[in-house]
Amino acid sequence: MIGSDIVDDKLKVKIETSDKQMLIESKKGQNLLEILRENHIDIEAPCNGNGTCSKCRVYVRTNEDRNKSVLACQTRVEEDMELILNCDSSKVLYRGLGSSNNKVLSDNLSIALDIGTTGIEMVLVDSKSGEEILKISETNPQKNYGLDVLSRISYCKENPKGLKNLNRLIVSKINEMVGAFGEDICSRISLIVVAANCTMSHILMCESVDGLGRYPFTPEFKDTVLTKATSLGIDNLKNADLVLMPQVSAYVGGDIVSGLYSIGSIDVRKRYLFIDIGTNGEIALIDKGNIVTCSCAAGPALEGMNISNGMRAEDGAIEDVVVDKKNKSDSNIEIKSIGSQEIRGICGSGILALVRELVRNGYVNKRGKLAKKEELEEDDPLIDHFESVGSEKRFYLDKDKDIYINQADIRAVQLAKGAIYSSLMMILKRQGLGVEDIDQLLIAGQFGYHLPKESLVGLGIIDKEYEDKITYLGNSSKNGALKFIRVYYDKNKDTGKASTKYRKNILDKASSDKLIDMIDELDRLASSIDYFELANEERFDRAFAKAMTF
Repeated sequence: MIGSDIVDDKLKVKIETSDKQMLIESKKGQNLLEILRENHIDIEAPCNGNGTCSKCRVYVRTNEDRNKSVLACQTRVEEDMELILNCDSSKVLYRGLGSSNNKVLSDNLSIALDIGTTGIEMVLVDSKSGEEILKISETNPQKNYGLDVLSRISYCKENPKGLKNLNRLIVSKINEMVGAFGEDICSRISLIVVAANCTMSHILMCESVDGLGRYPFTPEFKDTVLTKATSLGIDNLKNADLVLMPQVSAYVGGDIVSGLYSIGSIDVRKRYLFIDIGTNGEIALIDKGNIVTCSCAAGPALEGMNISNGMRAEDGAIEDVVVDKKNKSDSNIEIKSIGSQEIRGICGSGILALVRELVRNGYVNKRGKLAKKEELEEDDPLIDHFESVGSEKRFYLDKDKDIYINQADIRAVQLAKGAIYSSLMMILKRQGLGVEDIDQLLIAGQFGYHLPKESLVGLGIIDKEYEDKITYLGNSSKNGALKFIRVYYDKNKDTGKASTKYRKNILDKASSDKLIDMIDELDRLASSIDYFELANEERFDRAFAKAMTF
Protein backbone atom coordinates (compact mmCIF):
# COMPACT_ATOMS: atom_id res chain seq x y z
CA MET A 1 0.00 0.00 0.00
CA ILE A 2 1.25 3.49 -0.84
CA GLY A 3 2.03 5.74 2.09
CA SER A 4 -0.01 8.86 2.84
CA ASP A 5 2.72 11.49 2.55
CA ILE A 6 1.60 14.65 0.74
CA VAL A 7 4.20 16.89 -0.89
CA ASP A 8 3.13 20.34 -2.17
CA ASP A 9 -0.53 19.32 -1.99
CA LYS A 10 0.18 16.50 -4.43
CA LEU A 11 -1.18 12.96 -4.01
CA LYS A 12 0.23 9.74 -5.45
CA VAL A 13 -1.80 7.46 -7.67
CA LYS A 14 -0.36 4.05 -8.51
CA ILE A 15 -1.91 2.63 -11.67
CA GLU A 16 -1.79 -1.05 -12.50
CA THR A 17 -2.90 -2.27 -15.95
CA SER A 18 -2.80 -5.66 -17.61
CA ASP A 19 0.77 -5.10 -18.82
CA LYS A 20 2.42 -2.38 -16.72
CA GLN A 21 2.47 -0.28 -13.56
CA MET A 22 3.09 3.44 -13.20
CA LEU A 23 3.13 6.07 -10.46
CA ILE A 24 1.77 9.54 -11.16
CA GLU A 25 1.02 12.64 -9.11
CA SER A 26 -2.37 14.26 -8.75
CA LYS A 27 -3.79 17.41 -7.25
CA LYS A 28 -6.14 16.84 -4.36
CA GLY A 29 -9.72 16.80 -5.59
CA GLN A 30 -8.76 16.17 -9.23
CA ASN A 31 -11.15 14.04 -11.29
CA LEU A 32 -9.83 10.50 -11.78
CA LEU A 33 -10.89 10.26 -15.44
CA GLU A 34 -9.09 13.54 -16.18
CA ILE A 35 -5.94 12.18 -14.55
CA LEU A 36 -6.03 9.08 -16.72
CA ARG A 37 -6.58 11.09 -19.89
CA GLU A 38 -3.80 13.55 -19.07
CA ASN A 39 -1.43 10.60 -18.79
CA HIS A 40 -2.64 9.07 -22.09
CA ILE A 41 -4.33 6.13 -20.35
CA ASP A 42 -7.45 5.72 -22.45
CA ILE A 43 -10.31 3.85 -20.82
CA GLU A 44 -13.85 3.67 -22.12
CA ALA A 45 -16.02 6.67 -21.26
CA PRO A 46 -18.51 6.89 -24.15
CA CYS A 47 -20.74 9.35 -22.29
CA ASN A 48 -17.70 11.66 -22.03
CA GLY A 49 -17.68 11.72 -18.24
CA ASN A 50 -21.37 12.38 -17.60
CA GLY A 51 -21.73 9.32 -15.37
CA THR A 52 -24.45 7.71 -17.47
CA CYS A 53 -22.75 4.82 -19.31
CA SER A 54 -20.88 3.11 -16.41
CA LYS A 55 -18.13 2.04 -18.83
CA CYS A 56 -15.27 3.76 -16.97
CA ARG A 57 -15.61 1.53 -13.91
CA VAL A 58 -12.30 0.83 -12.17
CA TYR A 59 -11.15 -0.64 -8.85
CA VAL A 60 -9.38 1.48 -6.27
CA ARG A 61 -7.49 0.75 -3.08
CA THR A 62 -7.03 3.39 -0.41
CA ASN A 63 -6.32 3.39 3.31
CA GLU A 64 -10.09 3.13 3.80
CA ASP A 65 -11.15 0.75 1.03
CA ARG A 66 -9.74 -2.26 -0.76
CA ASN A 67 -10.90 -3.15 -4.29
CA LYS A 68 -13.73 -0.64 -4.25
CA SER A 69 -15.57 -0.37 -7.59
CA VAL A 70 -16.04 3.25 -8.73
CA LEU A 71 -16.73 5.24 -11.89
CA ALA A 72 -13.55 7.13 -12.80
CA CYS A 73 -15.55 10.10 -14.12
CA GLN A 74 -17.41 10.48 -10.80
CA THR A 75 -14.41 10.01 -8.51
CA ARG A 76 -12.06 12.65 -7.12
CA VAL A 77 -8.69 11.87 -5.61
CA GLU A 78 -8.80 12.83 -1.95
CA GLU A 79 -5.94 10.59 -0.74
CA ASP A 80 -3.19 8.39 -2.13
CA MET A 81 -4.65 5.41 -3.94
CA GLU A 82 -3.93 2.39 -6.07
CA LEU A 83 -5.93 2.00 -9.25
CA ILE A 84 -6.50 -1.26 -11.12
CA LEU A 85 -7.80 -1.25 -14.68
CA ASN A 86 -7.59 -3.00 -18.01
CA CYS A 87 -6.60 -0.52 -20.70
CA ASP A 88 -6.87 -2.82 -23.68
CA SER A 89 -9.71 -0.75 -25.15
CA SER A 90 -8.69 -0.70 -28.81
CA LYS A 91 -9.00 -4.29 -29.95
CA VAL A 92 -8.09 -5.66 -33.33
CA LEU A 93 -11.45 -6.86 -34.63
CA TYR A 94 -10.39 -8.63 -37.79
CA ARG A 95 -7.29 -9.38 -39.80
CA GLY A 96 -7.61 -11.42 -42.98
CA LEU A 97 -5.11 -12.29 -45.69
CA GLY A 98 -6.29 -12.42 -49.27
CA SER A 99 -4.98 -14.70 -51.96
CA SER A 100 -1.76 -12.65 -52.17
CA ASN A 101 -0.49 -14.17 -48.94
CA ASN A 102 2.12 -16.29 -50.71
CA LYS A 103 2.73 -13.99 -53.68
CA VAL A 104 5.59 -11.60 -54.26
CA LEU A 105 4.16 -8.18 -53.47
CA SER A 106 4.20 -5.37 -55.97
CA ASP A 107 6.69 -2.53 -55.57
CA ASN A 108 3.72 -0.15 -55.53
CA LEU A 109 1.03 -0.48 -52.88
CA SER A 110 -1.88 1.68 -51.67
CA ILE A 111 -4.18 1.88 -48.66
CA ALA A 112 -7.93 2.43 -48.53
CA LEU A 113 -8.91 3.69 -45.06
CA ASP A 114 -12.39 4.18 -43.60
CA ILE A 115 -12.42 6.09 -40.30
CA GLY A 116 -15.77 5.60 -38.62
CA THR A 117 -17.06 7.03 -35.36
CA THR A 118 -16.85 3.55 -33.81
CA GLY A 119 -14.53 1.51 -36.01
CA ILE A 120 -11.61 1.84 -38.41
CA GLU A 121 -11.12 -0.37 -41.45
CA MET A 122 -7.89 -0.42 -43.46
CA VAL A 123 -7.20 -2.35 -46.66
CA LEU A 124 -3.76 -2.82 -48.20
CA VAL A 125 -4.05 -2.90 -52.00
CA ASP A 126 -1.76 -3.94 -54.83
CA SER A 127 -1.87 -0.74 -56.89
CA LYS A 128 -1.12 -2.47 -60.18
CA SER A 129 -3.66 -5.30 -59.96
CA GLY A 130 -6.19 -3.63 -57.63
CA GLU A 131 -6.22 -6.78 -55.50
CA GLU A 132 -6.90 -6.54 -51.76
CA ILE A 133 -3.93 -8.00 -49.91
CA LEU A 134 -4.70 -7.44 -46.23
CA LYS A 135 -7.61 -6.05 -44.22
CA ILE A 136 -7.40 -4.75 -40.65
CA SER A 137 -10.39 -3.56 -38.61
CA GLU A 138 -9.94 -1.93 -35.22
CA THR A 139 -11.96 0.07 -32.74
CA ASN A 140 -11.59 3.85 -32.99
CA PRO A 141 -9.73 4.78 -29.77
CA GLN A 142 -11.62 8.09 -29.67
CA LYS A 143 -14.73 6.21 -28.53
CA ASN A 144 -13.44 6.51 -24.96
CA TYR A 145 -14.26 10.23 -25.24
CA GLY A 146 -17.81 9.75 -26.50
CA LEU A 147 -19.63 7.27 -28.70
CA ASP A 148 -21.09 9.86 -31.05
CA VAL A 149 -19.67 12.88 -32.84
CA LEU A 150 -21.51 15.40 -30.65
CA SER A 151 -19.85 13.99 -27.52
CA ARG A 152 -16.43 14.34 -29.14
CA ILE A 153 -17.18 17.85 -30.35
CA SER A 154 -18.20 18.72 -26.77
CA TYR A 155 -14.99 17.17 -25.44
CA CYS A 156 -12.93 19.32 -27.81
CA LYS A 157 -14.81 22.47 -26.81
CA GLU A 158 -14.60 21.80 -23.08
CA ASN A 159 -10.91 20.82 -23.00
CA PRO A 160 -8.19 23.16 -24.34
CA LYS A 161 -6.12 20.17 -25.49
CA GLY A 162 -9.11 18.06 -26.50
CA LEU A 163 -8.72 18.38 -30.27
CA LYS A 164 -5.00 17.65 -30.13
CA ASN A 165 -5.63 14.65 -27.92
CA LEU A 166 -8.23 13.12 -30.26
CA ASN A 167 -5.96 13.88 -33.23
CA ARG A 168 -3.08 12.16 -31.44
CA LEU A 169 -5.21 9.09 -30.84
CA ILE A 170 -6.28 8.62 -34.47
CA VAL A 171 -2.87 9.42 -35.96
CA SER A 172 -1.17 7.04 -33.51
CA LYS A 173 -3.68 4.33 -34.36
CA ILE A 174 -3.09 4.75 -38.10
CA ASN A 175 0.68 4.62 -37.56
CA GLU A 176 0.24 1.49 -35.47
CA MET A 177 -1.93 -0.20 -38.09
CA VAL A 178 0.35 0.54 -41.05
CA GLY A 179 3.43 -0.14 -38.92
CA ALA A 180 2.23 -3.72 -38.52
CA PHE A 181 2.92 -4.21 -42.24
CA GLY A 182 6.64 -3.76 -41.65
CA GLU A 183 9.11 -1.12 -42.86
CA ASP A 184 9.66 -2.71 -46.29
CA ILE A 185 5.95 -2.75 -47.17
CA CYS A 186 5.41 0.75 -45.76
CA SER A 187 8.16 2.06 -48.05
CA ARG A 188 6.24 0.74 -51.11
CA ILE A 189 2.95 2.50 -50.21
CA SER A 190 2.54 5.51 -52.52
CA LEU A 191 -1.11 6.45 -51.91
CA ILE A 192 -3.58 6.36 -49.02
CA VAL A 193 -7.21 7.31 -49.66
CA VAL A 194 -9.23 8.17 -46.55
CA ALA A 195 -13.02 8.34 -46.21
CA ALA A 196 -14.52 9.65 -42.97
CA ASN A 197 -17.45 11.66 -41.69
CA CYS A 198 -17.00 15.39 -41.31
CA THR A 199 -16.08 15.33 -37.61
CA MET A 200 -13.57 12.49 -38.01
CA SER A 201 -12.08 14.31 -41.03
CA HIS A 202 -11.65 17.53 -39.06
CA ILE A 203 -10.03 15.71 -36.15
CA LEU A 204 -7.63 13.92 -38.52
CA MET A 205 -6.66 17.31 -39.99
CA CYS A 206 -6.57 18.83 -36.48
CA GLU A 207 -9.01 21.49 -37.66
CA SER A 208 -11.46 23.08 -35.23
CA VAL A 209 -14.74 21.21 -34.76
CA ASP A 210 -16.47 24.08 -32.95
CA GLY A 211 -18.49 25.08 -36.02
CA LEU A 212 -19.80 21.53 -36.42
CA GLY A 213 -21.54 21.65 -33.06
CA ARG A 214 -23.47 24.90 -33.31
CA TYR A 215 -25.84 26.51 -35.80
CA PRO A 216 -25.38 27.00 -38.74
CA PHE A 217 -23.10 23.91 -38.49
CA THR A 218 -20.28 25.14 -40.71
CA PRO A 219 -17.23 22.96 -41.50
CA GLU A 220 -13.77 24.53 -41.61
CA PHE A 221 -13.25 22.85 -44.99
CA LYS A 222 -15.27 20.75 -47.42
CA ASP A 223 -13.09 20.20 -50.50
CA THR A 224 -10.96 17.11 -51.04
CA VAL A 225 -7.66 17.26 -49.18
CA LEU A 226 -4.48 16.20 -50.99
CA THR A 227 -1.26 16.19 -49.03
CA LYS A 228 1.66 14.05 -47.94
CA ALA A 229 0.78 11.49 -45.27
CA THR A 230 3.75 12.66 -43.22
CA SER A 231 2.30 16.19 -43.03
CA LEU A 232 -0.45 14.76 -40.79
CA GLY A 233 2.01 12.88 -38.62
CA ILE A 234 1.57 9.51 -40.35
CA ASP A 235 5.32 9.02 -40.29
CA ASN A 236 5.25 5.34 -41.21
CA LEU A 237 4.13 6.31 -44.73
CA LYS A 238 7.10 8.42 -45.78
CA ASN A 239 6.48 8.04 -49.52
CA ALA A 240 2.70 8.26 -49.64
CA ASP A 241 0.35 10.93 -50.92
CA LEU A 242 -2.90 11.16 -48.93
CA VAL A 243 -6.36 11.89 -50.34
CA LEU A 244 -9.16 12.74 -47.91
CA MET A 245 -12.66 12.52 -49.41
CA PRO A 246 -14.68 15.80 -49.61
CA GLN A 247 -17.56 16.77 -47.32
CA VAL A 248 -21.08 17.87 -48.18
CA SER A 249 -22.00 19.41 -44.82
CA ALA A 250 -21.27 19.06 -41.13
CA TYR A 251 -23.34 15.87 -40.96
CA VAL A 252 -23.01 14.41 -44.44
CA GLY A 253 -19.33 13.77 -44.83
CA GLY A 254 -16.68 12.12 -46.93
CA ASP A 255 -17.86 8.65 -45.98
CA ILE A 256 -21.18 9.29 -47.78
CA VAL A 257 -19.50 10.95 -50.77
CA SER A 258 -17.22 7.92 -50.98
CA GLY A 259 -20.20 5.58 -50.70
CA LEU A 260 -22.09 7.35 -53.49
CA TYR A 261 -18.92 7.39 -55.59
CA SER A 262 -18.59 3.62 -55.10
CA ILE A 263 -22.02 2.92 -56.60
CA GLY A 264 -20.84 3.81 -60.08
CA SER A 265 -23.22 3.79 -63.02
CA ILE A 266 -26.91 3.87 -62.19
CA ASP A 267 -30.05 3.94 -64.31
CA VAL A 268 -30.93 7.65 -64.41
CA ARG A 269 -34.55 6.69 -65.14
CA LYS A 270 -34.88 5.14 -61.67
CA ARG A 271 -35.00 6.34 -58.08
CA TYR A 272 -32.77 4.95 -55.33
CA LEU A 273 -32.69 5.39 -51.57
CA PHE A 274 -29.23 5.07 -50.05
CA ILE A 275 -29.01 4.52 -46.27
CA ASP A 276 -25.76 4.38 -44.33
CA ILE A 277 -26.78 2.87 -41.00
CA GLY A 278 -24.45 3.61 -38.11
CA THR A 279 -24.07 5.92 -35.13
CA ASN A 280 -24.80 8.75 -37.55
CA GLY A 281 -27.51 7.71 -40.01
CA GLU A 282 -27.26 9.35 -43.42
CA ILE A 283 -29.96 9.13 -46.10
CA ALA A 284 -29.54 9.98 -49.79
CA LEU A 285 -32.29 10.00 -52.39
CA ILE A 286 -31.00 9.59 -55.93
CA ASP A 287 -33.90 10.93 -57.96
CA LYS A 288 -33.22 10.40 -61.66
CA GLY A 289 -29.62 11.57 -61.31
CA ASN A 290 -30.19 14.31 -58.72
CA ILE A 291 -29.04 13.62 -55.14
CA VAL A 292 -30.73 14.95 -51.98
CA THR A 293 -29.38 14.07 -48.53
CA CYS A 294 -30.13 14.45 -44.84
CA SER A 295 -28.74 12.96 -41.63
CA CYS A 296 -30.16 11.71 -38.37
CA ALA A 297 -28.81 10.81 -34.94
CA ALA A 298 -29.41 7.07 -34.90
CA GLY A 299 -27.19 6.70 -31.85
CA PRO A 300 -24.66 3.98 -30.98
CA ALA A 301 -27.15 1.27 -29.91
CA LEU A 302 -27.35 -0.13 -33.44
CA GLU A 303 -23.60 -0.76 -33.30
CA GLY A 304 -23.87 -2.56 -29.98
CA MET A 305 -22.69 0.43 -27.95
CA ASN A 306 -24.16 2.22 -24.94
CA ILE A 307 -26.48 -0.68 -24.09
CA SER A 308 -26.28 -2.88 -21.00
CA ASN A 309 -24.39 -5.81 -22.50
CA GLY A 310 -23.40 -4.20 -25.76
CA MET A 311 -20.26 -5.09 -27.66
CA ARG A 312 -18.81 -4.92 -31.15
CA ALA A 313 -19.61 -7.61 -33.70
CA GLU A 314 -16.85 -10.04 -32.79
CA ASP A 315 -16.59 -13.65 -31.62
CA GLY A 316 -18.99 -14.39 -28.78
CA ALA A 317 -21.37 -11.54 -29.60
CA ILE A 318 -25.04 -12.51 -29.85
CA GLU A 319 -26.04 -11.66 -33.43
CA ASP A 320 -29.50 -13.25 -33.68
CA VAL A 321 -32.26 -14.33 -31.31
CA VAL A 322 -35.49 -16.23 -31.93
CA VAL A 323 -38.12 -16.35 -29.16
CA ASP A 324 -40.98 -18.85 -29.33
CA LYS A 325 -43.30 -18.57 -26.31
CA LYS A 326 -45.58 -21.27 -27.74
CA ASN A 327 -42.82 -23.85 -27.47
CA LYS A 328 -43.51 -25.73 -24.23
CA SER A 329 -40.04 -27.32 -24.12
CA ASP A 330 -36.94 -25.78 -22.57
CA SER A 331 -35.85 -24.29 -25.90
CA ASN A 332 -38.07 -21.22 -26.01
CA ILE A 333 -35.09 -19.03 -26.91
CA GLU A 334 -32.65 -19.78 -29.71
CA ILE A 335 -29.44 -17.75 -29.59
CA LYS A 336 -26.85 -17.44 -32.35
CA SER A 337 -23.42 -16.02 -31.56
CA ILE A 338 -20.68 -14.89 -33.93
CA GLY A 339 -18.24 -17.70 -34.52
CA SER A 340 -20.57 -20.02 -32.58
CA GLN A 341 -18.52 -19.03 -29.53
CA GLU A 342 -19.61 -18.80 -25.89
CA ILE A 343 -21.77 -15.70 -25.56
CA ARG A 344 -20.13 -12.59 -24.04
CA GLY A 345 -22.56 -9.81 -24.94
CA ILE A 346 -24.91 -8.46 -27.62
CA CYS A 347 -23.93 -6.70 -30.84
CA GLY A 348 -26.15 -4.38 -32.87
CA SER A 349 -27.87 -7.01 -34.99
CA GLY A 350 -28.48 -9.05 -31.83
CA ILE A 351 -30.11 -6.20 -29.93
CA LEU A 352 -32.42 -5.53 -32.88
CA ALA A 353 -33.31 -9.22 -33.19
CA LEU A 354 -34.08 -9.48 -29.47
CA VAL A 355 -36.30 -6.39 -29.43
CA ARG A 356 -38.02 -7.65 -32.59
CA GLU A 357 -38.80 -10.96 -30.90
CA LEU A 358 -40.01 -9.36 -27.67
CA VAL A 359 -42.35 -7.14 -29.68
CA ARG A 360 -43.54 -10.06 -31.82
CA ASN A 361 -44.33 -12.17 -28.74
CA GLY A 362 -46.11 -9.33 -26.92
CA TYR A 363 -43.53 -8.75 -24.18
CA VAL A 364 -42.87 -5.22 -25.45
CA ASN A 365 -45.89 -3.13 -26.45
CA LYS A 366 -46.11 -0.72 -29.37
CA ARG A 367 -44.93 2.14 -27.17
CA GLY A 368 -41.81 0.20 -26.24
CA LYS A 369 -42.78 -0.71 -22.69
CA LEU A 370 -41.18 -3.93 -21.41
CA ALA A 371 -43.51 -6.16 -19.42
CA LYS A 372 -42.98 -6.74 -15.70
CA LYS A 373 -42.68 -10.24 -14.31
CA GLU A 374 -45.76 -9.79 -12.15
CA GLU A 375 -47.83 -8.82 -15.21
CA LEU A 376 -47.27 -12.22 -16.86
CA GLU A 377 -49.37 -15.34 -16.46
CA GLU A 378 -47.90 -17.79 -13.95
CA ASP A 379 -47.56 -20.45 -16.64
CA ASP A 380 -45.87 -18.14 -19.16
CA PRO A 381 -42.94 -20.22 -20.49
CA LEU A 382 -40.56 -17.23 -20.35
CA ILE A 383 -41.54 -15.86 -16.94
CA ASP A 384 -38.20 -16.85 -15.40
CA HIS A 385 -36.37 -14.61 -17.90
CA PHE A 386 -37.98 -11.50 -16.39
CA GLU A 387 -36.62 -9.83 -13.27
CA SER A 388 -36.70 -6.43 -11.62
CA VAL A 389 -33.53 -5.07 -10.04
CA GLY A 390 -34.69 -2.13 -8.00
CA SER A 391 -36.74 -0.05 -10.41
CA GLU A 392 -35.02 -1.55 -13.45
CA LYS A 393 -36.93 -4.10 -15.53
CA ARG A 394 -34.81 -6.73 -17.24
CA PHE A 395 -35.24 -9.59 -19.70
CA TYR A 396 -32.43 -12.11 -19.30
CA LEU A 397 -30.95 -14.16 -22.10
CA ASP A 398 -28.51 -15.80 -19.70
CA LYS A 399 -28.76 -15.20 -15.95
CA ASP A 400 -25.52 -17.04 -15.16
CA LYS A 401 -23.58 -14.69 -17.45
CA ASP A 402 -25.72 -11.70 -16.43
CA ILE A 403 -26.65 -10.96 -20.07
CA TYR A 404 -29.91 -9.07 -20.37
CA ILE A 405 -31.81 -6.23 -21.99
CA ASN A 406 -33.53 -3.50 -19.98
CA GLN A 407 -36.02 -0.72 -20.61
CA ALA A 408 -33.31 1.84 -21.38
CA ASP A 409 -31.88 -0.44 -24.07
CA ILE A 410 -35.29 -0.74 -25.72
CA ARG A 411 -35.67 3.05 -25.63
CA ALA A 412 -32.28 3.38 -27.38
CA VAL A 413 -33.51 1.08 -30.16
CA GLN A 414 -36.74 3.09 -30.37
CA LEU A 415 -34.79 6.32 -30.81
CA ALA A 416 -32.70 4.78 -33.59
CA LYS A 417 -35.81 3.39 -35.29
CA GLY A 418 -37.61 6.71 -35.01
CA ALA A 419 -34.65 8.64 -36.39
CA ILE A 420 -34.15 6.41 -39.43
CA TYR A 421 -37.80 5.87 -40.34
CA SER A 422 -38.80 9.53 -39.95
CA SER A 423 -35.77 10.58 -42.05
CA LEU A 424 -36.87 8.24 -44.84
CA MET A 425 -40.37 9.66 -44.72
CA MET A 426 -39.24 13.30 -44.69
CA ILE A 427 -36.83 12.96 -47.61
CA LEU A 428 -39.60 11.36 -49.71
CA LYS A 429 -42.10 14.01 -48.65
CA ARG A 430 -39.66 16.77 -49.58
CA GLN A 431 -39.44 15.38 -53.12
CA GLY A 432 -43.17 14.69 -53.38
CA LEU A 433 -42.64 10.92 -53.56
CA GLY A 434 -43.98 7.84 -51.82
CA VAL A 435 -42.52 4.46 -50.92
CA GLU A 436 -43.97 3.00 -54.11
CA ASP A 437 -41.87 5.41 -56.21
CA ILE A 438 -38.55 3.95 -55.05
CA ASP A 439 -37.01 1.32 -57.33
CA GLN A 440 -34.18 0.16 -55.07
CA LEU A 441 -33.14 0.54 -51.42
CA LEU A 442 -29.35 0.52 -50.98
CA ILE A 443 -28.22 -0.29 -47.43
CA ALA A 444 -24.64 0.74 -46.72
CA GLY A 445 -22.34 0.60 -43.74
CA GLN A 446 -20.39 -2.20 -42.12
CA PHE A 447 -23.16 -2.57 -39.56
CA GLY A 448 -26.00 -2.26 -42.07
CA TYR A 449 -24.51 -5.17 -44.00
CA HIS A 450 -25.32 -7.49 -41.07
CA LEU A 451 -28.90 -6.34 -40.57
CA PRO A 452 -31.39 -8.96 -41.80
CA LYS A 453 -34.54 -7.87 -43.58
CA GLU A 454 -36.56 -9.54 -40.82
CA SER A 455 -35.31 -7.05 -38.23
CA LEU A 456 -35.51 -4.01 -40.48
CA VAL A 457 -39.09 -4.74 -41.50
CA GLY A 458 -40.14 -6.47 -38.27
CA LEU A 459 -39.31 -3.44 -36.13
CA GLY A 460 -40.63 -0.97 -38.68
CA ILE A 461 -37.26 0.65 -39.40
CA ILE A 462 -38.22 0.43 -43.06
CA ASP A 463 -41.58 -0.16 -44.73
CA LYS A 464 -42.50 -3.68 -45.81
CA GLU A 465 -42.79 -2.46 -49.40
CA TYR A 466 -38.98 -2.17 -49.50
CA GLU A 467 -38.39 -5.81 -48.54
CA ASP A 468 -37.87 -7.05 -52.11
CA LYS A 469 -36.00 -3.93 -53.20
CA ILE A 470 -33.08 -4.16 -50.75
CA THR A 471 -29.46 -4.36 -51.92
CA TYR A 472 -26.69 -4.58 -49.31
CA LEU A 473 -23.57 -2.60 -50.26
CA GLY A 474 -21.38 -3.42 -47.28
CA ASN A 475 -18.85 -0.79 -46.22
CA SER A 476 -19.46 1.58 -49.14
CA SER A 477 -17.21 4.23 -47.57
CA LYS A 478 -14.22 1.88 -47.79
CA ASN A 479 -15.39 0.65 -51.19
CA GLY A 480 -15.32 4.19 -52.57
CA ALA A 481 -11.72 4.62 -51.40
CA LEU A 482 -10.86 1.29 -53.05
CA LYS A 483 -12.53 2.35 -56.28
CA PHE A 484 -10.57 5.61 -56.31
CA ILE A 485 -7.29 3.69 -56.03
CA ARG A 486 -8.22 1.22 -58.76
CA VAL A 487 -9.47 3.87 -61.17
CA TYR A 488 -6.44 6.07 -60.59
CA TYR A 489 -3.87 3.36 -61.22
CA ASP A 490 -5.84 2.05 -64.17
CA LYS A 491 -5.45 5.50 -65.68
CA ASN A 492 -1.73 5.49 -64.80
CA LYS A 493 -0.62 2.08 -66.04
CA ASP A 494 2.14 3.77 -67.98
CA THR A 495 3.87 4.98 -64.78
CA GLY A 496 2.62 2.64 -62.05
CA LYS A 497 3.03 5.28 -59.34
CA ALA A 498 2.12 8.86 -58.50
CA SER A 499 4.50 11.69 -59.36
CA THR A 500 5.80 14.31 -56.92
CA LYS A 501 4.27 17.38 -58.57
CA TYR A 502 2.79 19.78 -55.98
CA ARG A 503 -0.29 21.91 -56.24
CA LYS A 504 -1.57 24.39 -53.66
CA ASN A 505 -4.95 23.79 -51.94
CA ILE A 506 -5.76 23.49 -48.24
CA LEU A 507 -2.25 22.31 -47.38
CA ASP A 508 0.86 21.50 -49.40
CA LYS A 509 -0.26 18.91 -51.94
CA ALA A 510 1.56 16.43 -54.08
CA SER A 511 0.29 14.42 -57.00
CA SER A 512 0.00 14.05 -60.75
CA ASP A 513 -2.33 15.90 -63.09
CA LYS A 514 -4.49 12.80 -63.44
CA LEU A 515 -4.88 12.52 -59.66
CA ILE A 516 -5.89 16.18 -59.53
CA ASP A 517 -8.47 15.56 -62.27
CA MET A 518 -9.98 12.74 -60.20
CA ILE A 519 -10.04 14.94 -57.13
CA ASP A 520 -11.87 17.63 -59.10
CA GLU A 521 -14.39 14.95 -60.06
CA LEU A 522 -14.93 14.12 -56.37
CA ASP A 523 -15.41 17.79 -55.52
CA ARG A 524 -17.96 18.17 -58.31
CA LEU A 525 -19.86 15.16 -56.95
CA ALA A 526 -19.87 16.58 -53.41
CA SER A 527 -20.95 20.05 -54.53
CA SER A 528 -23.80 18.61 -56.62
CA ILE A 529 -25.40 16.99 -53.57
CA ASP A 530 -28.28 18.95 -52.01
CA TYR A 531 -28.38 18.76 -48.19
CA PHE A 532 -31.24 19.81 -45.93
CA GLU A 533 -31.66 19.94 -42.14
CA LEU A 534 -34.38 17.63 -40.87
CA ALA A 535 -34.98 19.87 -37.87
CA ASN A 536 -36.08 22.66 -40.19
CA GLU A 537 -38.73 20.53 -41.89
CA GLU A 538 -42.35 21.20 -41.01
CA ARG A 539 -43.90 18.58 -38.68
CA PHE A 540 -40.64 16.65 -38.37
CA ASP A 541 -41.01 16.40 -34.58
CA ARG A 542 -44.42 14.81 -34.96
CA ALA A 543 -43.14 12.39 -37.62
CA PHE A 544 -40.24 11.38 -35.36
CA ALA A 545 -42.49 10.74 -32.36
CA LYS A 546 -44.88 8.66 -34.45
CA ALA A 547 -42.00 6.67 -35.95
CA MET A 548 -40.83 5.54 -32.51
CA THR A 549 -43.80 3.23 -32.02
CA PHE A 550 -43.38 -0.47 -32.81
